[in-house]
Amino acid sequence: MFLREKRLKTIVEFAGTLDGVDPDALSRCLRLTRLTNQMDLDVDRYLAGFGLSRTHLLILQAIFHLPDQAVSPAELSEDVGITRASVTAGLDGLEKLGYVVRKRNHPDRRRVTVTLTAAGLRFTEQMLPDHYRSMVGILARLTVEEQETLLRLKQILGDGIRELAEARSP
Repeated sequence: MFLREKRLKTIVEFAGTLDGVDPDALSRCLRLTRLTNQMDLDVDRYLAGFGLSRTHLLILQAIFHLPDQAVSPAELSEDVGITRASVTAGLDGLEKLGYVVRKRNHPDRRRVTVTLTAAGLRFTEQMLPDHYRSMVGILARLTVEEQETLLRLKQILGDGIRELAEARSP
């Protein structure tokens, strides 16, 4: 038995001693969490093949699909649903790769606009079609009905996690 399977068994056995904790439900939750974590690692490995992180992809995709391909870091944060600090770190990496540039606007030099460079535009134009085909190919393993069910279930779980986070945050 692998270490993580032993750990899962130990956790579930402990949960069986607790009031209000269904050990079988906890086992399913932990297996789902493990599966989700493994999928995240696989996505990270896939994107690393392009020299990107998930944050890089979100930023490139957002800028690429804007009509004028220019946006502020705060707008990027809001649009892609990540913190401003994550956007800043992502932009730092994308600037090092030569894919984006940050420019100060005149006359308000406090405002920064992010745009794709020519290299960033070329890279994104080449990368996104293959990426989108890959995403569609993965989902094609499920029927449309299964895809819709998966979306509904993920929404329900996401709502539960959000409510838990909001209840626990100061």
